[in-house]
Amino acid sequence: MPLDTASGIRTYALTFADELASDVDGDFYDEVMDDLIPKRWRHVCIAHPWLELTVSPPGVLLTVDDITTLTLTITATGTSVAGTLSAAPAGSLSVSGRKIRPRAVLWIARITAHAGGETAITLDAVPATIAAGTACTIFGDEYDLATALGVFIDGIWTQDGSFVELWPEERIRAEFPFPPSAGWPPVAFSRLTDTRIRFSSYPTSIQRCEYPYTRLPADPTGSGTLVLPVHARPALAEFVLSDLLHAKKDKEWQATYLKAQKLLEDAIAYDTRLRLGQGIQSHQVRPSPYGHARSGGRYSW
Repeated sequence: MPLDTASGIRTYALTFADELASDVDGDFYDEVMDDLIPKRWRHVCIAHPWLELTVSPPGVLLTVDDITTLTLTITATGTSVAGTLSAAPAGSLSVSGRKIRPRAVLWIARITAHAGGETAITLDAVPATIAAGTACTIFGDEYDLATALGVFIDGIWTQDGSFVELWPEERIRAEFPFPPSAGWPPVAFSRLTDTRIRFSSYPTSIQRCEYPYTRLPADPTGSGTLVLPVHARPALAEFVLSDLLHAKKDKEWQATYLKAQKLLEDAIAYDTRLRLGQGIQSHQVRPSPYGHARSGGRYSW
């Protein structure tokens, strides 16, 4: 029976668990679709960065230019503090969401509100007042990425081909100055949330970046074709069956689970070969037609 849809997975599990797959009022008919399939779907999807889930074209982002031509005035301290810029940013640009650093201080503040064409800004928290006419830098080192972002394939690639590594946030804070300094390309970036990142240094001009990634698909339902690759679907079906057998207190669930694990391992191995090829280039070992590994012109017995 086909395993290309959630309905097909349910039919498979019910049939091999000695349940009537067409009985919509059966004890496990709804449970398989509403509970067992979603649970194992998420398990299999995150077990490996499946090639099938790679988004094409890759994600893109544009950085923002820093602003160093304005001055800042702050007359009060505290949270949600009002500040005043010497002029509105050019082009009726809104700088809400960026950070601002007054000259000669060791702190920054986030701009939580600003309307394009206006000089008034709101800052998240300010520890000291800032005298009128104080130079400042407004910059962006944090960016929102695609809402479907799952796992980065590698990292971020800048428009000149430089590679930016993914690091934990604590490592960036330990190895780079805070407040952050200007510099492009940055050495690394960290993931702040599912879809928001921070660079180790901020750009001083608009830059285009690409980031290859895999998506985490929604739970499947009904007769829509599964986005999971075909070589991983048998593992999903066996995992669902093992959970159903377990729910029925059938001792066969353990053997079925082990079978599912082996199918998943095989699927991951195949998916990895899809990315890397057959391994026939130099310095790699390829099985010979006679069952012996051959490397460097000699057979290994």
